[in-house]
Amino acid sequence: MLRLTGYQIAIAVLITLNTSAHAEPGPVGHWLMNQPLTLWDYGMMRARERADDAAKRVAEQLDAQEVGAWTFYNWENNEITVSVTVQNFPEELSHANCNTVRRLFIARMIGIVPAWGSATRRGAAIPLIHHAIGQWFSHDGFVRRDRDEQLSEKLARIVFVGVALISGSDSPDSNGLYCRARIVDHDAPSKPYSLSDLLEGS
Repeated sequence: MLRLTGYQIAIAVLITLNTSAHAEPGPVGHWLMNQPLTLWDYGMMRARERADDAAKRVAEQLDAQEVGAWTFYNWENNEITVSVTVQNFPEELSHANCNTVRRLFIARMIGIVPAWGSATRRGAAIPLIHHAIGQWFSHDGFVRRDRDEQLSEKLARIVFVGVALISGSDSPDSNGLYCRARIVDHDAPSKPYSLSDLLEGS
């Protein structure tokens, strides 16, 4: 075992202090250090984290190997879209299956029971959705007094959840289906989708 003498330790400390004293971030580092992390930034990061975790859980339940999530904000439409893409979807590409996966993804992302079959359960899920979204865009452990009491509900109006189901083919023109609607909506309209749409970011 290597042992350092008191002299060697002193030299190491002096070198460290001398290096730290003269090391400064460049212009890019200074600019980044002066940018505040807003509650919006924090909320979007937490939404992405929840989406990534939910995508993994969906992959396990569907026994799918290629599942990925993505989150972005559309400035023009004032919409947050949280989506999951399932490639090599093992079942039929149908409107019903797209919405089943979508409800499963939302349930895993929010942390609720995925069975939304009855109107009662759907109604009970909405306050939980509002609460979860409010937690994404909030300070941990406390709530400011000046926070809008309806902020969670207002955020839920602009959060959309989409699901892209892609067939087993690796061809960019392979058939797929995409369904998207507000996070509180039980059913989302679906439309044809292809891998090339995904690659183009549409």
